[in-house]
Amino acid sequence: MMRSLRAIVVAVAVIGALAACTPGSGYSDLDRPATSADVPPDDIPAHAFDNLDADSIRYVGSHEGHTFYLAQAEPLPGVCLAIDLDTESWVVGCGTGLTVGGIGVTATVIRDGDAVPEGGTLVGNNVVVLPSSGS
Repeated sequence: MMRSLRAIVVAVAVIGALAACTPGSGYSDLDRPATSADVPPDDIPAHAFDNLDADSIRYVGSHEGHTFYLAQAEPLPGVCLAIDLDTESWVVGCGTGLTVGGIGVTATVIRDGDAVPEGGTLVGNNVVVLPSSGS
């Protein structure tokens, strides 16, 4: 009986140590707990949620009138970036190495620790608004 108890304790300790070594998602904007600010506005079309885990949606921030949300892609690997272009238009893209563009804005998603592309503006921790090609 004592030997079984020791085996269980050792197994739990090993599992705990392995869990402590497991890195986060690599996207700290997604790793924080959800808040009321993370609920996207009602005007985002329902089909925008087709390839993402709706429970993982996080508000990242705003820049020059555009609002940015990040979510875990599902069922494919990667993340999804949703950009509120104006009061009636959204653009959503999902994948890895992701860049999404729409009317007047182009943004890319970077992992924690990646360099911000030259001329880019960091919004949150993982979204970079890229300079327009006309500047």
